[in-house]
Amino acid sequence: MKYGNIVYNKRNERLTIGDDIQILAIENLYKMLDIPYDTVIRLPLNELSTYNGDYVLLPISFPFISYNATFEIFDFSPKIIPVFLGLCIITSNLSPKDIDYLMRFSPIGCRDIHTLETMRKYNIPSYLNTCMSLSFPKVVKKEELKNRSKVYVIDCSDDLKKIIPLSIQENCEYVSHTYYTKEIDTAYDEFAKEKYYDYIHNARLIITDRLHAAIPCSAAGLPVIFAKDEFSYRFAGIDNILKVYTKEEYGVIDWNPEPYDFEDLKALQVENAKQRINEAYNKYRNMCDLSSCFEKKQREEWYMEFVTNTIRFIESNWDHRKRIHYSVWGVTQVADQIIGYITENYPYAVLDYVIDNYKKGVFWNKESVPSEIICNDGFQSFVFVSTAAAIPDSYSIFHKRNYTLFYQCCEDGNKHNLDKKYE
Repeated sequence: MKYGNIVYNKRNERLTIGDDIQILAIENLYKMLDIPYDTVIRLPLNELSTYNGDYVLLPISFPFISYNATFEIFDFSPKIIPVFLGLCIITSNLSPKDIDYLMRFSPIGCRDIHTLETMRKYNIPSYLNTCMSLSFPKVVKKEELKNRSKVYVIDCSDDLKKIIPLSIQENCEYVSHTYYTKEIDTAYDEFAKEKYYDYIHNARLIITDRLHAAIPCSAAGLPVIFAKDEFSYRFAGIDNILKVYTKEEYGVIDWNPEPYDFEDLKALQVENAKQRINEAYNKYRNMCDLSSCFEKKQREEWYMEFVTNTIRFIESNWDHRKRIHYSVWGVTQVADQIIGYITENYPYAVLDYVIDNYKKGVFWNKESVPSEIICNDGFQSFVFVSTAAAIPDSYSIFHKRNYTLFYQCCEDGNKHNLDKKYE
């Protein structure tokens, strides 16, 4: 049996290098296991169900937030033996097939408390591990920071940028973790590695709202200000060791923070991962200690990207007493959450169509149909576009029809400038 790692090579127009940072975390883990990385089989994410090579042990610290063609999350090839170290999902509803699969390869290491609670809802043995990028080595010495001046501001909101002190602003470099694929002329994980190395070799301070900038940069020994307007479900667990400032707390941000020190906890996470890979969950002690450490703080609610913003839109614009016809574009977990919310809270709302050009089947008792349905003159259904992959096509169709009854769930209030061409 050989070792494997995911390669996320089939992207749409835009990508976020945080996905590749999580893959690099498994590469780093193999280095700590003294496993030559040139012997590791790279498995394309979109081919996990069809892989038919050597038997591969596949450590997973990655989000699985879409459905396959049969509307399950996990449909891995029998040649793949997964070790779930930091799984993240959006849905809280698992199919019987997914439950059986996760149970077979439990215990499931979870990246966040939402995923942990979903596992425990179905009595699947699980623990809270957070992301394996926490295990990146500490390479920046505190005395080195005195000779640096550059401050990287990574994808922060305008509200946060406005209050960065002037003494810091003069040294700020504003960068993003989101790119168009045509902007990248190398392998995506290598591109992500270059960006990360740039941070650890040159930064004095990191200011970010990106989870996969905050965690690996903190792990490397850089001072980090982790701030986001709203507290995402993805932060629930890691906030026990990294301070997460929300908009209400921007006024008390420490603009001259010390580097975090969680080397003991990092060592525990690494040792647990090694045991999982080498012994296939024969020992539980370390994982229980790790989980109990991260479970200390829980929030009653958190912001879930693409879902919370859509629910707020619905609440602001829909009347519970009226009969409203709507459709969803994209068979996704986001669509599942939105339909479930509408079904529970808007008794007179009617689901007309489930639109998907690639996934054929029944979803919420509706046979999926292609997007051409929108072009029909009689189409008058409000459309929730629940997948980022459909943003360009949906804008094109809406523009041709001069159709305004839609909401782009995955823009989450932030429209990329290049998307203007679709308007």
